[in-house]
Amino acid sequence: MNYSAIKFTLTLLICCSLTIYAQDTTRVGLVFSGGGARSLVQIGALKVMEEEGLTFDYIGGTSMGAIFGALVAQGYTSDEILMLMNQVNWNQLQNDNIPRERLSYNDKKRNERYVFTLGIKDWNVLLPKGLNSGHFVLQNLSFLMQEGNRINDFSQLPIPFYCVATDLIDGNLKVFERGSLTNALRASSAFPSIFYPVEIDDKVYVDGGVIDNFPVMTMHEKGVDVIVGVDVQNPTYGKGELNNAFRVLEQISTLNNYHSGMRSDSLVDILIRPMGLDAGIFDFQRTNELYHLGYQLASQHRESFRALAQSQKKTEREALALPKREFKVSRIAVEGSGEKELSWYKRELGLHKSNKISIDKLNRRMDEWKGSKRYEAIAYRLEADTGGYNVLVINAITDSIKNHLHASARYDDDFGAALLLSYSRRDLLLENAHLHFDFAISENPRTWLEYSTNLGIIPSFGLRFRAHRFRPRVYEDGVPLSEFRYTDGSLDLFIRSTIRDVWAVGGGVQLEEVNYARAVNELPLDNPRSGFINYYGFTDFDTYDRDFKPTRGIRINGMYRIIAEREELDEFFIPTSVLSMHYSQAISWRKNIGLEWWARGAFTIGPDAAYPYNIFLGGLGENYINYTYSFIGYRFMELIGRNAATAGVQAYVHLGNESYITAKANWGKLEATYEDLFDDGVLLDGYGLSYGLKTPIGPLEINVMTSSNHWNLYTYFTLGYWF
Repeated sequence: MNYSAIKFTLTLLICCSLTIYAQDTTRVGLVFSGGGARSLVQIGALKVMEEEGLTFDYIGGTSMGAIFGALVAQGYTSDEILMLMNQVNWNQLQNDNIPRERLSYNDKKRNERYVFTLGIKDWNVLLPKGLNSGHFVLQNLSFLMQEGNRINDFSQLPIPFYCVATDLIDGNLKVFERGSLTNALRASSAFPSIFYPVEIDDKVYVDGGVIDNFPVMTMHEKGVDVIVGVDVQNPTYGKGELNNAFRVLEQISTLNNYHSGMRSDSLVDILIRPMGLDAGIFDFQRTNELYHLGYQLASQHRESFRALAQSQKKTEREALALPKREFKVSRIAVEGSGEKELSWYKRELGLHKSNKISIDKLNRRMDEWKGSKRYEAIAYRLEADTGGYNVLVINAITDSIKNHLHASARYDDDFGAALLLSYSRRDLLLENAHLHFDFAISENPRTWLEYSTNLGIIPSFGLRFRAHRFRPRVYEDGVPLSEFRYTDGSLDLFIRSTIRDVWAVGGGVQLEEVNYARAVNELPLDNPRSGFINYYGFTDFDTYDRDFKPTRGIRINGMYRIIAEREELDEFFIPTSVLSMHYSQAISWRKNIGLEWWARGAFTIGPDAAYPYNIFLGGLGENYINYTYSFIGYRFMELIGRNAATAGVQAYVHLGNESYITAKANWGKLEATYEDLFDDGVLLDGYGLSYGLKTPIGPLEINVMTSSNHWNLYTYFTLGYWF
């Protein structure tokens, strides 16, 4: 029997069965399976059903199918759902990284240096509950279910709805039909090992697909007359297809459903199931392709949908309003363990000046609160109030883990290989006080210890210890004269104010000891050991979106430091001072082309500074100590002087698969006096080309560089984030 005959027979049988129900309206249930990005097929199928006039009396689903089912249950059309899906940042949902510009000031400076982090609680090291905390999933669900969250009983939605999740404790299937719609969907879509499990009413839930990824039996128990199902779960992968962790996890989740699928299929009257669909659960970039596939598959059932629609009694159901990007707030209510004074939330959200707030501003503030690492989860919902106003209910769950271990690895041609071990503690002794300790294990070891408070614009204090040991060279006319071992240790006491975690101003006093030890040749320096007491003021403005290949943002920083050499704390020499300034900006075009340019100056005011406070240029490192700056075309610390002015630019092309080609250039002057910077002296320059690739332990970059002043060709290799 060919396909047309099968289709005609199926349509005839359905029409005959509908005649039995002709005395009453035919109740139709719609079931969506889980399937991640493959669930976009369901929206294309829904479009065909709408075109044929088919409506539904009950909707159910699992995981991503539950999310789409909930949108349909709110009364949204396929076009409206597709519009909302095109507004979602799927990459953000997948990687769950808080944007750098929304981190606290301290975390912004440290976050990217750590490859992995483990919590410590009650002296036990805790492995993460998943790869993804689900913060952005929760954030997007809060928006998409903005109106549905006002309804506690899912049967009171424009179309009654249910979704299923798996109770992680007893292994039973949980059918959600009441409560917070957002929380129910978050539980239903918590794919094991990828997303954190979800706790609701002292129960712990993961993805419903572990038990029932196509919840047809639950729909059958609702007593509907006809069940329409769109099943996009993949059949089991073959041996050669199990080539990544996501597919292995998906296979584990699918096996139980694969063996019980025949029972579900027997209960479905009209089944749409794409065969051989190669899309993965995170292939959301294929939205249009998957939507059109669903439309094509469902079009094969148009006659059945049309006959079914004709048997239904048409009743008008008023759809819920689409989610608003801005709304009016009459008051704030706070739930959970993360309660603060309501005045604090009003101030943070700007509601002490206005009764309106935008979703963008609300999401930004919640990202900042999550980025502070004080909260395990934070979300919102709206409750109706009089006069078109809303009660903004914030649910904030405090993160009980305050101690963390961090680790990372790094190699570069300046300092060699290093392993970074780090410990951090939040709220040590004082609220909003943080302790950070970093130690780099290397042939060139370095360590940082900082204890600081963060009170925002209110000046707060900090204490910092820093030490380095490495082997630089002394050059003359590009020829290395000697190599020596440099060791320093400094202790800073400082105050700092921060404004919205992007701008900091402050100052402090610093005690520093520096020691030079001969390594190869006689060291051409008079005083191998020096002590200093320094006073400084600084400002730092930073809105970069990331450290490696930034796509947007500005950095402006400057410091004025008075440097006084001392003998113990009794005798002081005539002080000198150094003023340093930096400006850089990053922009991008078409998501794959980026440009960053910068200008930097460092100027010695007064007598010559002691050797460690001279201005050095050379190398491609990112955060050298004191006044040592990278400069393309020269080796690490090759150039030395009193005053420097430099500028540079780099342009990169993103090749896909997280790889980059970058062209770099810089120019500058390094002179004895400030006035000489504007004379016709030697113009330093350097040009380079690099290939970069993001790896699990950070970016790998291979650089080749030269200069018109010498035409030597240098290479520079790095792996991992700078620390």
